[in-house]
Amino acid sequence: MLFKHKNDNIDHKIVIDGVRVERVHIIKCLGVKVDEHLNWDEQINAVCRNLSKHMSVFYRVKYILNNDCLKSLFCTMILRYLNYACEIWGNTFETK
Repeated sequence: MLFKHKNDNIDHKIVIDGVRVERVHIIKCLGVKVDEHLNWDEQINAVCRNLSKHMSVFYRVKYILNNDCLKSLFCTMILRYLNYACEIWGNTFETK
């Protein structure tokens, strides 16, 4: 992956031992999606998709379980997605 400015349209070709290296625009490294512009859109969208899947379960059981169980459920199903590598992707623009 080549990191570049969003206005840079130069096609860089990298060749190692006569084999051209395929260029990718997004890579997943240790569960964090990094794109070539470092704008974190893909990572934020992935976190939102995972949270929306688990929130439906959370809303179904919120009237059945007590507060301690709900807190435990929140930590195991939702908080882990928000905390994982948030130091990297969490400092993006407030609009995202």
